[in-house]
Amino acid sequence: MASWWTQPHAGLRIGGHRGSPGLAPENTMASFRAAIDAGVDYLELDVHRSLDGLLVVIHDEELDRTTNGSGPVSAATSEVLAGLDAGSWYASRFTGERLPLLSDVLDMLVHARTASGGRIGAVVEAKGNATGGPLAAALDSSPVRDRLAICSFSMAELLAARRAVPDLPTMLIVDRDQPDPDFVALARASAASVVNIPAARLAAADVDRLHNAGLLVSGGTGDEEAAIRHARAIGLDAIDSNVPEQAVAWRAAAGGRPVGSLTSTQ
Repeated sequence: MASWWTQPHAGLRIGGHRGSPGLAPENTMASFRAAIDAGVDYLELDVHRSLDGLLVVIHDEELDRTTNGSGPVSAATSEVLAGLDAGSWYASRFTGERLPLLSDVLDMLVHARTASGGRIGAVVEAKGNATGGPLAAALDSSPVRDRLAICSFSMAELLAARRAVPDLPTMLIVDRDQPDPDFVALARASAASVVNIPAARLAAADVDRLHNAGLLVSGGTGDEEAAIRHARAIGLDAIDSNVPEQAVAWRAAAGGRPVGSLTSTQ
């Protein structure tokens, strides 16, 4: 199946990092709706597994920071997790916002894709141990599969995802504190089709080299206009933003336009 996450030169895709965390609590349905309303091309979200094996959307291993629960996500059942408040820590108007399941977000994407004329996708980060395989299987069965990808810092999780679904795009996230390695070799070792490297570490020649190796290039988070302009100037394929509502506007101001179909250009 042709995938948007394996097509280079389709323009700079803007992603909502954990949704739109400047407008709503991160990794919640409210945050994802805000990012979609802002005109992002994809959502970035994180998943862990509950004690009973369900894929739950949350960034941290522990519940404490973004819910009224405590302890490891992996030690709580999906029933317990479903009852937690994931919004009041952010603002009182979000009291009662829940931790979504991955299936909730995928359902949202199906509806949003219809409303947006086929534009919206997602990249889902495998955070917890033994998440890559089950995550790949879940994405493989989605109606919006052609715009979905898995990302991770963990080569082991990406390789597990590839074993489960060999043709599903995967993205290796390079630790921003890691000295410059051979990015192509890292991608090969993890069977990744996309590399996520902090954009400030890259020039156009670096992106060209990675493209020539058959890789797409994402640039981490871009939260300032200069970062979005730099990403577009060097030919990045994607960049997440914590302020996607502004990043979309900055891209437009730089002469870009939303990425449409698989064959669209910018």
